[in-house]
Amino acid sequence: MDTIKISKTKESFLNEIVKPIFPGAEYGYEFELMFENLFKKTKYEYFGDNKFLHFTSTQNLKSILESGYLRMSDFNNLVDNNELVYGLKVFNESITCENTNKTKSEVFCLSACKSEEETQKDLFMWKEYAKNGSGVSIEYVIDIPNSIHFTLGEIRYGKDGLKQLHDLRSVYENHPLKTDFNLHNFVQSNPVLMSFNKSKKFTSEKEVRLFFRYVKGNWLGIDFGDIIYKDINSNNDVRNFMKIFIKQKTKKLEEPLRSFVERSFPQIDIKRITLGFNLSNEQRVGLKNYFLELKQKHNYEFEIL
Repeated sequence: MDTIKISKTKESFLNEIVKPIFPGAEYGYEFELMFENLFKKTKYEYFGDNKFLHFTSTQNLKSILESGYLRMSDFNNLVDNNELVYGLKVFNESITCENTNKTKSEVFCLSACKSEEETQKDLFMWKEYAKNGSGVSIEYVIDIPNSIHFTLGEIRYGKDGLKQLHDLRSVYENHPLKTDFNLHNFVQSNPVLMSFNKSKKFTSEKEVRLFFRYVKGNWLGIDFGDIIYKDINSNNDVRNFMKIFIKQKTKKLEEPLRSFVERSFPQIDIKRITLGFNLSNEQRVGLKNYFLELKQKHNYEFEIL
């Protein structure tokens, strides 16, 4: 197939197969889709004020405040081993977790839930992620610049949540371009499309996800070793993590990293810390005073409840 025909086939595939399902889709590099507007007018689109809750332990909160960042995890480190695979099976039923380990090591997410009164009181979230009410919830705002590298979307659950992926496959299989364009290659180039679906058993999480894919290349001379790093998780596995800086920490970064983060990366602004309901009065007083000391030390502006 000559260059002109390849280009026309590529554009026809986008306009006649992808856009009917993902209207905001546009090509970036080669066959990779740009993240900006990708989920517009789809069930994955997030509507909100970018204010979220993160349930965790008091020890993890200390680590977050001292380090100045939240961690995005690569997909190999997520609780659900079927992350990414769940969506990929729509296109390849024989796919397994082992087949996707490399791709999973290159894609990162920060999982959160909308900051709503109902969620703040959700006993499941406190029990599952905040030491059965002996931890904390962190309310924060994510400031996301216009970026082709990040996208924010809502997780879709169960078989019903896979509808748009099934629609994409169906349109492809009933289109004349099927003989000229390999859907499998397109899917492999765009793991973002399969990264916002989970099994129905996780529905209660009501997750909103910040997604990032790292591709080696020229990042304006920035050493990603300052942002992406390896660490040992609770299962003693070595995994990749990525820093999402708190705004006050960003101001202390050295150039050119500081300008790069301010221009191209999301930043976190912590608004409120709520202590868990299973903490004793003595523990609450001690923890509140301790976190107020960290607040003053690092010039944070959150309140503690």
